[in-house]
Amino acid sequence: MKQFWISRLSRDTLQELNFDSHRALVGSQMQPFPNVHTLKMDDFPNSIDDTIAILNKFPNLRTFSSSYRRRVLSNLTPAEVLSIFPVLQEYTGARENLHIFVQPLLPVPSPHSDPFSGTELNALFTFFPNLNELRLVLVRMIEGNRSTSQATFLNMLASSPLLPRTLRSLSIEWDCSQYDSSDSETEHVLAAPDPADAPDFAILRPQLTARCPALTEIFLDGYHFLFWWRKTWSVWEATVHTYDDAKFLRAQKYDTCPS
Repeated sequence: MKQFWISRLSRDTLQELNFDSHRALVGSQMQPFPNVHTLKMDDFPNSIDDTIAILNKFPNLRTFSSSYRRRVLSNLTPAEVLSIFPVLQEYTGARENLHIFVQPLLPVPSPHSDPFSGTELNALFTFFPNLNELRLVLVRMIEGNRSTSQATFLNMLASSPLLPRTLRSLSIEWDCSQYDSSDSETEHVLAAPDPADAPDFAILRPQLTARCPALTEIFLDGYHFLFWWRKTWSVWEATVHTYDDAKFLRAQKYDTCPS
């Protein structure tokens, strides 16, 4: 039944598709969708060949989103890698899914891996040179110094030679919700950072806007610090360095617009 209704769709005018099952797209009889620019797909076949065949049906896709978290592709040839969504501009989904597009440069992360490294960032930007929006939610592991790694990561991001000039929105957030504040083992993760280790936003913001002139919003949420910059008809900027102030400003971000 699904194959019947999908065969009735007009490939000349269809621009968006939302699938919760891959079965309607399996089979050589399903022709490509050259004009679809937006695809949401939350299910993939177990077969690598079938998955490649499905993704190759959308050669002009600009926006892709998925909640699928299992590994579906491996050991691809360079030609197969480059054939998957060659002009993609926007990706929304779990980190586990990024290997679909950047295999073999980006390894599939383990459940206990640390935030993106410079190699991973450069691989991501290599395969998505026309990114409009980048939002990363990073979970900090117990090991290591949290505040230092945040500043190091942001400086690494701003200095990446492959940072897309097309970026309009940049959001980096550190999620500490998994930690219990009463647990002594995670106490240092939730502790306020040393001010000397906090990112220098007075330097970071000009670096980012110079490298990405299309930026209209920067949101950097480090749990105990928060930086938010917007440019519309005027420029608005806020920086806070305490947990309570960050919590208040975060609420403005997700509940209301700044005044």
